[in-house]
Amino acid sequence: MKNSLKRTLWLRRAAPILKKIIKEHATFNCPVYVQCETMSLPLAGMCLHYPGYKIATVANNRQSGIKALDCLLHELVHASVGNKQPHHGPKFQKLARKVGLVPPWARSTLGTKMRNRLLQVSRNLGRYPGT
Repeated sequence: MKNSLKRTLWLRRAAPILKKIIKEHATFNCPVYVQCETMSLPLAGMCLHYPGYKIATVANNRQSGIKALDCLLHELVHASVGNKQPHHGPKFQKLARKVGLVPPWARSTLGTKMRNRLLQVSRNLGRYPGT
């Protein structure tokens, strides 16, 4: 099985846990398809918005489980706030702060408390494929 497929499956196991974290602070009703792919753009991830669902993509170059979870959490915040808002505008920033992300928003990272929480999630999921 290819690394990107193994990583996609690992991230799909993580997604409900991260959605639950977001639901502690906001509604999250839209289905999200999670995938890990090699990206042609120099991005860590992206969230595409379609009528009735979203696609959250994490770049295949994320080299650890915690970096992949950090990126997926960021993309799921995008999915939760929707695409009618400015990309990293006030609505995104407010929810991102609540779930434990810190600026700069285009390359947001985990605050200490959320990093520790996601380290435990990563341990529970097992080794990130390909590392």
